[in-house]
Amino acid sequence: MKIVIFEDKKGKLHRSMLRDDDPEVLASEGIPIDPPNIEGILEKAKVELHNELVRRELFDVKSINDHRGALESAVNKHITRNIVKLYLENEVHKKNKE
Repeated sequence: MKIVIFEDKKGKLHRSMLRDDDPEVLASEGIPIDPPNIEGILEKAKVELHNELVRRELFDVKSINDHRGALESAVNKHITRNIVKLYLENEVHKKNKE
């Protein structure tokens, strides 16, 4: 088996597993080995992150500089943590299938 990385029509990269003798043009038909789909997390995070930035009074570059680490903390709270949670949920789902 071989791992192939390919780009879809929307410009998103994917990995899939193909048999060694399959041509790489069949990559989209192989066994997918992608990260979890984060589209839902990002949609929800748009509003949550905006609201968090307002609460933390991060309105411009000066406010970001005055509140060191606040921007990273807000992004972590509303995006990074939810992505990690999605990875963990996928692991649990995989183990339950086995």
